[in-house]
Amino acid sequence: MPIQSSEFNSATDASGNVYIADGQIYVFDKTGKKTGTIEVPERPVTICFGGKDNKTLFVTTNTSLYSVRMP
Repeated sequence: MPIQSSEFNSATDASGNVYIADGQIYVFDKTGKKTGTIEVPERPVTICFGGKDNKTLFVTTNTSLYSVRMP
């Protein structure tokens, strides 16, 4: 059985939105208002932005790597 982390991780995009990985990925604008949730098939462990234009959110879990293209 994979180890589940009880910690959370966060990342900030170029617009100042904050993404918090804690079971799913919760998105908050720069004022702190929750603006959305990104659901992933497994519990996220680490998240970060990357890619050529830094608009791809990379999500690691205990067993997989996912990427989400952000607008």
